[in-house]
Amino acid sequence: MEKRPARVILVNPPHSLEERYGSMKAVGNTMPSLGLLGLAGFLRGRGFTVGLIDSPARGLSFDATVREALAFSPDIAGLAAYTPSVHNAARTAGMLKEARPTLPVILGGPHVSAVPALTLSMFPDFDAAAVGESEGHLESLIRTILDGGSLSGIPGTAFRRDGEVVVTARAPELRDLDSLPFPAWDLLPGFPAAYRPAAHTYRRLPSATMFTSRGCPEHCAFCDRSVFGNRVRAFSAEYVVDQMEVLVRRFGIRDLTIYDDIFPLLKPRLIRICEMMRSRGLNLTWSCNSRVNFADRRTLKVMKEAGCYQIGYGIESGDQAILDRITKGFRLEEAEEAIRMTDEAGIKAKGFFITGHPGETLATIRKTVDFAKRLALSDYQTCFFTPYPGTADPKALEKEGKVEVDWPLMNLLQPAFIPAGLSRSDLVYWAARSYREFYLRPRIIWRYVSNIRRPEHLVQIARGARALAQSVARSWLVRLPGRGG
Repeated sequence: MEKRPARVILVNPPHSLEERYGSMKAVGNTMPSLGLLGLAGFLRGRGFTVGLIDSPARGLSFDATVREALAFSPDIAGLAAYTPSVHNAARTAGMLKEARPTLPVILGGPHVSAVPALTLSMFPDFDAAAVGESEGHLESLIRTILDGGSLSGIPGTAFRRDGEVVVTARAPELRDLDSLPFPAWDLLPGFPAAYRPAAHTYRRLPSATMFTSRGCPEHCAFCDRSVFGNRVRAFSAEYVVDQMEVLVRRFGIRDLTIYDDIFPLLKPRLIRICEMMRSRGLNLTWSCNSRVNFADRRTLKVMKEAGCYQIGYGIESGDQAILDRITKGFRLEEAEEAIRMTDEAGIKAKGFFITGHPGETLATIRKTVDFAKRLALSDYQTCFFTPYPGTADPKALEKEGKVEVDWPLMNLLQPAFIPAGLSRSDLVYWAARSYREFYLRPRIIWRYVSNIRRPEHLVQIARGARALAQSVARSWLVRLPGRGG
């Protein structure tokens, strides 16, 4: 009798909108995990029967998540976690083990890739972990666990042996990304209508997300590169546009967010993608991320003609000394020119900033707010400097301020590092105040009002206005005597 395919349940553990976004939960996103979607497609292509539960996207409780996972009758469970959700992943693993003690549970994702030994030593309900990029070794890891074999010869693996955590050498990077199957969107209940991006990150609905490359060549001090590393590998233009076409023709997608760190990095490929999008009549509106030193007028024109409506730039600070310290690798003048060119091309420019860098002062925060207001930005976002595992060394940071390493609270929305000379209240106040100063200006308000074209735009504005009102109220609640502008 032929052996049935092994059944693998992939789980993104519960992580509520409030846990992820705090007071900004009204504008939070409920988009599915691209990492798990890709792994589901990969494992299915390797002969496994695969189920997928994206609890944050669906708003599932722990009980509902575990109930649904067990109903799939899995032979093995794979959980994914970022740093703020790893405790929730451990709780989910514990509940699965309580119901089925013999069920193997493995963990993957950025957090365990950064600190595999520490993670497994803290959470005994994970039997093993897939470290780094998973496609090269996940199949072997799963089959070896199910067959009861030794994991010591499988690269990119963390496991326990005689009470000690063993971490094998990293698996080689996957070179041919086009060999991967498309993400398993069909495993998502109600896709795409049941999933929604954050407010002001889409133009039309239904919307979807995509990666077209892996790795980032830059060395920003605050960024974790423990999964994909610094070497950039890209899907071919043909593969990317084929995937877009499936989203459009099969699922009715009208809008796309491209999550690559620097989508315009490989310009000939980018131009080819844009040309193919137009020739196939995909009629997508889309946004992406870039760096200010990759902006040029010709490329921006091509992107605009292919439907690009917004580019997000990681600017981080309006103080050059801080930019140099975090190794951003560009000058403030380059940021100004890039944002100006983007705006002149008819593409909205979004600025990403960080509050509370090492070396930050009230004066540098003020400079950053003023710089953001001076730029031709349509949207502004700031978060708090967060020393994630795999990035800044907490011990080194202790010489420059107070480090508060509490994994569930490391969601970028509350300070995990307090620079010397500042307080938590300083950071919270100025982050909230920066939103108030940026958005409550006639130019920004008019731009939002004048861009209303469809009913969903009104919904976006209403959700954003509600979050902004909460932010404004928050800035006044924590205002400190003598801390005025």
